[in-house]
Amino acid sequence: MTLISQNSSRPCPEPSFRPLADPQNDKWLRGTQPFADAETAWFWCLETSEAAHSGARLRAGMGSVARPCEPVDIQNVVLRLVRQQLLNTSHLRALSMYGKQQLRPKNRDHQMIWQQAMNRMTPILQRKGIIQ
Repeated sequence: MTLISQNSSRPCPEPSFRPLADPQNDKWLRGTQPFADAETAWFWCLETSEAAHSGARLRAGMGSVARPCEPVDIQNVVLRLVRQQLLNTSHLRALSMYGKQQLRPKNRDHQMIWQQAMNRMTPILQRKGIIQ
């Protein structure tokens, strides 16, 4: 199937889908340890971002474990899901509030919203090699 650009009559290249990241063969991921799940990645993202905002100087390789991403990579996944309208303000509120506390929600309604957000983040983070 050939797609035609809206601005011209030239065909657009077909969209390509990237396979799952492979830490063994990808030189950028080699030697890094992916997170166990989206929740762990989110907690790390907020903790690291908070440290940076507090004045800590963050450099690659300074942590006890080399990670396959920077906090902004995880934040970009969340922003992408917001743009796609897969996450809304309720999700963002729960991610922010409980992420800063580094705790899972205990309230049943908040647990459901939190889990929806994690479930929507998981496939993207897996594809990028950020989580296992």
